[in-house]
Amino acid sequence: MIVFLAGLARFITCAAEVPFFRMAESLLDRYGVLGVLTMAQIAYVCRMLWYASLTPATVIYVLPCEILHGLTFAALWSACCYNAAALAPDGLKASMQGVVGGVHWGLGVGTGATVGGILFAQVGGARMFLVGSLISTTSTAVSMAAYRAYPMPSKPPRGSQAAEEQKDVAKAQEEGETDCLLKPA
Repeated sequence: MIVFLAGLARFITCAAEVPFFRMAESLLDRYGVLGVLTMAQIAYVCRMLWYASLTPATVIYVLPCEILHGLTFAALWSACCYNAAALAPDGLKASMQGVVGGVHWGLGVGTGATVGGILFAQVGGARMFLVGSLISTTSTAVSMAAYRAYPMPSKPPRGSQAAEEQKDVAKAQEEGETDCLLKPA
């Protein structure tokens, strides 16, 4: 039964990514990078607290929790890649995304697996997830403080919004107006 449950949980986890990857652009347009990152971190806290509360008798209730993976991976990763591309100089967008991927998958996953494994061995699974939720709560607060201290545009032009702005600039140029070109993006 536990093998079936693990497989079903993995299926739900992966299936939850699809709609969130599909909605990523809309989420970024509506909430900005900071909003999406904050939602993902809050979802991580909820997910880890949920895992910490499970017992062998209630392990079946892991399944609804796996839907949060859509936020904690798909939305988060979309925001990270978008932000990396927005911050990169022209011609280095792919390189910047590669650096973000290397830090996440190398340093982040490696550190998380190592620290998580040590905690699991020392204090058990439930306490390990409680510590993880505390780390996520702390990192959310630090991230929000950093974004406030070093503000960035929360909703840079994307998709149709960027296309509309380009049309406005082209129209202004045709009419001989150039002051619109001096406005910060």
